[in-house]
Parts: sequence; C-alpha cells; structure tokens
Amino acid sequence: MEIPEGRKWMYKRLDRNKHLTEEFREGVYEFLQYVISQEKFQEQGEMLRCPCIKCSCKVFKYVDQVGWDLYQEGFMP
Repeated sequence: MEIPEGRKWMYKRLDRNKHLTEEFREGVYEFLQYVISQEKFQEQGEMLRCPCIKCSCKVFKYVDQVGWDLYQEGFMP
C-alpha cells in the first residue's frame, strides 16, 4: 500500500542517529493542533484515541500523553 505524500512524515520518525526528525516533531504538533480544533474533540472532552503503535487507537489519552506516545512509539501503520 502506497503512503500518501502528505503522510510520509508520519513514518520518518528517527534520523540515522536515532533522534526525532524535525519533520516528525512538526507533524505531530500540527496533527495534535488539528485534532483539538475539531468540534467532536471539543464536545467529547480532553481525551482522544491514541494512534501510536502500542495503543492502536484502542486507548483514550490526554493530548500531551498522545504526543509523548507518538514520539516514543511512532504512528501505527
């Protein structure tokens, strides 16, 4: 399955030195800003499904926890 061009940053988490890439950090920030701006999120409260590899959108977490998980684990495929 081909990854859409606008989402390739999601799977380029670490550079060759195993540090988070700037592209990934910016992408996670923009992703979370988009999520919290959505009406459904604002109606439901402060938690969202975590799309990291470990949680696979099955666990609800606070926004800062989701960001941390994405930095540590990366997005699920």
